[in-house]
Amino acid sequence: MSSRITQFFALPDELYSWLRAAKNDLNLQFVLENDPGVFEAALLADVEAATFWQFYIADSALEFPIVDPTENPNRWGLVTCDRPEIVDGDTLLLSVISSKSDWRDEERVLHENLAGHKLLAKLRRRFSKNLQGPMWLGTVGKRGPGREFRDLRYSEGAAQWYRDGGKLRQRGVANSKFMIEPSD
Repeated sequence: MSSRITQFFALPDELYSWLRAAKNDLNLQFVLENDPGVFEAALLADVEAATFWQFYIADSALEFPIVDPTENPNRWGLVTCDRPEIVDGDTLLLSVISSKSDWRDEERVLHENLAGHKLLAKLRRRFSKNLQGPMWLGTVGKRGPGREFRDLRYSEGAAQWYRDGGKLRQRGVANSKFMIEPSD
């Protein structure tokens, strides 16, 4: 039973472009949970237009809609994606793609499905050529180089965003700032 996670900064158009290119090669489909526990296949255009911050990526062999009273995407081998978002006109939020292998059924019995991990590994390999790193994490309002994170990555668009004065932040974490180079 395990989790896998990849975190990166990319402009929304960049991520959607990568997904569009990977869709056929990796046999992907996109999934939205419009109602709790109801997972439905969606066009990438629908994902881009959605107002919620999370969507799922699935193997194209999975049939939808899926109605799951446990509301657990891990059961179906779905990869969770926190979509990139620009807020307040100057802040690019961190994107996260992740998978978990464990899930519990209605009787709370623990099960494992590795399909999400396998799909995430394919996405990582595909996206890695578009991402660079490392990144540094600092505290808003404090000077200093911050702490280096080799696993955090950024795209060329995110790097330009940062160089042009844009902020790189994590959803729900107001006191952390991300940097593409250590600062004083």
